[in-house]
Amino acid sequence: MGKSAVKGLFYICLIAATFILGAITIVAAFSGNMAPVDSVIMPLLGLAVPVLLIVNLITALCWALARKRWALIPLVAFFCNWGYLTSVFQLHLPKDKTPAGKYLKIATYNIHNFGGEITGYSCKEIARYMQQEGVDVLCFQEFGDNSDFPTDSIRRVLSHWSHALIPSEDSVKGVLPIAVFSRYPLANHRFITYQHSSNCSMMCDVVMGTDTIRLINNHLQTTSVSQKRRKWERELATDPPRSPGSQRCRRHPARKLHEAGHADLRHQPLR
Repeated sequence: MGKSAVKGLFYICLIAATFILGAITIVAAFSGNMAPVDSVIMPLLGLAVPVLLIVNLITALCWALARKRWALIPLVAFFCNWGYLTSVFQLHLPKDKTPAGKYLKIATYNIHNFGGEITGYSCKEIARYMQQEGVDVLCFQEFGDNSDFPTDSIRRVLSHWSHALIPSEDSVKGVLPIAVFSRYPLANHRFITYQHSSNCSMMCDVVMGTDTIRLINNHLQTTSVSQKRRKWERELATDPPRSPGSQRCRRHPARKLHEAGHADLRHQPLR
């Protein structure tokens, strides 16, 4: 009688654990819809999704081998994360390539000066792959050359994109350069720098026949954000009230432009 009671209790605990695991996994499926500032737990659940999915599959397999209907619980939780699965695991089908001339395909890449390579291997491989994928516009961040593989060599490798926007050396002092290469003409270009920041942006119009598309290439901050968050919050809290006009400008820091940078942008088609 004692063994039977223990087995029954253990069986009930397994069922409860299965439901709890399924509930946590289903909640984790919505972690991407919540900003980290609104919840501490949800981002952590989002990071744990791969582990949760594997545990759910193992749990479903165990229940299935035991021929118990509880196997449906982890399976339901698993497929509730279908959006995550399809974003991580994708099939590359050549027949699904974008029709040329009908859509604009844009790629963005932080190339970190092509690793400082003297042979240009990374640049050549990037050009080969992007051409293979039918990319129309390349947006580069941390664009740079070296004495062994200068800008002219980069432009020759990327000659498939016959229009390029590369800031001059004078305009990128103290900032991490960016560049745009395009198969279509580029117009109304502007190089944008920000005070007290090594990041920058580039704005231009891509002219596709009778259509014109505004393109903005931003080099976003990826480090030191968490360390400076408290400081920024204190600055925002202590700022005096502003007029509606000044608040609009505050929401658009890109308007704080260094006028010297605007005329230093070179727009030269590749030959």
